[in-house]
Amino acid sequence: MVPSLGTVYAQESRGLDTTTHYTATGIDNNANLRYSSTVFNKVEDDGSLSMTFTYWFSGSAGWGTDPTNEYAGKYLLSFTNDTFYKQIDKVILDDISLEKHSDGAMWSLPVTKLPNYALIGVSRNQPVKITLKNGQTLESLNLQDTPIGFNSILTTTKGAIASNSISNGYILQNNKKNKNEKESGFTKGKVNQRIKFNVDDMTIRSIHTFKPNENFLQTDYSWVVYVKEQIPPELLPYIDTDNIKIYCSDLDGVKINEKHEEFTVPINNQGLVDTSQVPELSIIGNDTKAQLDVARKNNDRIFFGTLGQSRNYTISYKLKDSVTLSDFARAVNEYIEKNQQSFLFDSWMEADYLNTKQGTSTNDNGDAPKQLNDSYANAYLDANDTDKDGLFDFVEWKIGTDTTKVDTDGDGVPDGQEFMTDQTEPNNAADYLVSKPTTTTTTFDSTKKTTIEGTVPKPLIADPADPARLIQITNEDAGNVIVKLQGYDKDKKTYNEQEYGTTKISFDDLVAGNFSLDVNANVVPDGTEVVLVAYSPNADNPVIGDPFTFTTPDKDKYDAKGGTLNQDYGKKAEEAAILDKVTVTETKDGQEAPAPAEKVKSKAIKGEIPTPTADGADQTVTVEVTYADGTKEDATVTIAYGEAKDAYAPEGQKVDVNKGEDPSAEAGIKNKDDLPEGTTYDWKTPVDTDTPGETTGTI
Repeated sequence: MVPSLGTVYAQESRGLDTTTHYTATGIDNNANLRYSSTVFNKVEDDGSLSMTFTYWFSGSAGWGTDPTNEYAGKYLLSFTNDTFYKQIDKVILDDISLEKHSDGAMWSLPVTKLPNYALIGVSRNQPVKITLKNGQTLESLNLQDTPIGFNSILTTTKGAIASNSISNGYILQNNKKNKNEKESGFTKGKVNQRIKFNVDDMTIRSIHTFKPNENFLQTDYSWVVYVKEQIPPELLPYIDTDNIKIYCSDLDGVKINEKHEEFTVPINNQGLVDTSQVPELSIIGNDTKAQLDVARKNNDRIFFGTLGQSRNYTISYKLKDSVTLSDFARAVNEYIEKNQQSFLFDSWMEADYLNTKQGTSTNDNGDAPKQLNDSYANAYLDANDTDKDGLFDFVEWKIGTDTTKVDTDGDGVPDGQEFMTDQTEPNNAADYLVSKPTTTTTTFDSTKKTTIEGTVPKPLIADPADPARLIQITNEDAGNVIVKLQGYDKDKKTYNEQEYGTTKISFDDLVAGNFSLDVNANVVPDGTEVVLVAYSPNADNPVIGDPFTFTTPDKDKYDAKGGTLNQDYGKKAEEAAILDKVTVTETKDGQEAPAPAEKVKSKAIKGEIPTPTADGADQTVTVEVTYADGTKEDATVTIAYGEAKDAYAPEGQKVDVNKGEDPSAEAGIKNKDDLPEGTTYDWKTPVDTDTPGETTGTI
């Protein structure tokens, strides 16, 4: 099924009923229908509303109903204002009651029940009467000054919309533009207006259809007719105001002949288009019979048609070359958001005569031109957004997206966001904006194989049609987000074309966006500034991360070594002496050389300086070296203590002992208090005390 063309302005928040209350199987350009339209006439004295449904069939086949499709073979009349339609009691066409749908938002009647629908080649005007509940009126509903949008279509047996049946307009009780000042057979067949946005040439076509009793020149031999059309002034910034054309057309607003003459029409700053300001079409400022003849001849070219048949003229508004489709769709969206109605168009015809009688011509003594009865018509630019994705149907038809799906391509991004905001292709799942790549590690050793881990997450987006629901990513073509490690141009603050590694994020890991990117050793020159760049799966839409330097850490560039500190026995080493034994070197051209002094930020002892032990054993101290880049390395300094004998000078003294008694070696040392605790004393060789007298011994 494809969406209907029912009147849907935009999001629900606008206070209008934005739901299309029917579906269709497509658009049928070959249905047996010349045209049909519904127009509002007036509010009757009893408060009921009078409308006219005009139809002209070219064949009776293809209009039956289908029991499997409740919308097939129907005349469908829809309304947009829920305050209004919820109070509708009944809708009667001729004397046939229409069936109510969706609380009064839509009313239907089988096409085959339309009076005399099978009379081929005959235009029928059928009255449509709307009666409100309990005697209510537009005034009692406080809607007398509110435009109430309506639209009508005819569907075929197959459920398709007959293209020539698409019609819309608005109900307005106090409509000062509808004056009906002059009766004329030229507009006996009431004028119908239809607004069509043609995306192929970026024009708004205001198409007017009517069936005169007589051709223009024969209706009145003294007159000229001016066409006037009021458009919203808010459209002016988007319209090429020097390129507004009026011409005779077909029902689609196409010139009946490519060579057929068209006229450029001016527009004022209030949005009024006025052919009385076109010299070729007007007698204003040139009140002569000769000018009347020229203007009438050119008028006839606009109103050209075969007697007894309907005819069409179109005012074409070309958008400026600088205005894109997304620009215009956004403008429509914003206007509706602000005004809670679509762009309304009003048009009418006015008859004018020479001010003074010239020959047999009728004159009006300088009176203002008068509006022809039943020439007034109105319509609005259909801003239907069937799927509520923020992208109007007329745009989706142009770009080929599905008007019934918020996310046509299944990449998890609403069509409206892709087309109007992100500028990506909403019917290509591999084309969308990716998020910024991040990694927790920002320095890497260029001399070693490195694995960079990070994320490029793709969070689920809320459905604009149902914000409580998240749009799921359903198309696997959205997988394989590309992540590259590329060079960084810090002057331009962007990536360059140098690539050092690449990886992809699979469809299964798309939401979390985890990735691992391997970079082989010695691929990235040391000290190179690099950046991670993420791309959509089609290798487009690059997004860069934060730049970082791909370099060998100082701790790997340089070698901190601890030497040996020779220390006297028992003497505690000093900090400066220990630190001085740490040297930092680098290897250049195969030779070891001292590292630049500025590369060593600091040296610090880890822990306490050890106290020498009594046994004089070597001790070690760990020194932490901090480099200029903040990396650190430990070096070990060995403290080598000298021997105790080199540190002390024991003094001998006389020891008195009895004959044959062993002398105390300890007693033979005079300065025992100067010697370290734990010192032991022994005679090197036994002392002979058996012989009286003095002798010597070595301790």
